[in-house]
Amino acid sequence: MYGPYPIIDIKGHSYHLKLPPHMRMLDVFHADHLQKASTRPLPGQIKPEEPPIEVNGHPEWLVQEILNSRLFHGRLQYKASWLAHNPDPAWYNARGFIGAPHKLKAYEAEEDLEVTEKNDKAALKTRVVQKSARRRL
Repeated sequence: MYGPYPIIDIKGHSYHLKLPPHMRMLDVFHADHLQKASTRPLPGQIKPEEPPIEVNGHPEWLVQEILNSRLFHGRLQYKASWLAHNPDPAWYNARGFIGAPHKLKAYEAEEDLEVTEKNDKAALKTRVVQKSARRRL
């Protein structure tokens, strides 16, 4: 019922809209009763997935973000989210991410920061425990 309706004419602060014939109502509305049509889809609406890019005869997809990494049978693998595609639970070998070095660097920098923060917290806990142990002596 609500939709983007084209504007036919503007009369002062009122807009004359082209409404479908089944809507039997006055087709002139004040600007306060209108809002700009959204370009974002509603929850539950799915955008069609974009086809892969052809590079040297091989299909390639654009990486939106590296989500996680792991070692699987001695090989480094990444879990990624792909631009304009539904979430993908699969793990992919690291050699397939050669075309996205900036995404890998961003992920590694974030991982280094998390590891550093964890190490700092662990070191702080160790210092606190050592300090309290000294007081007992």
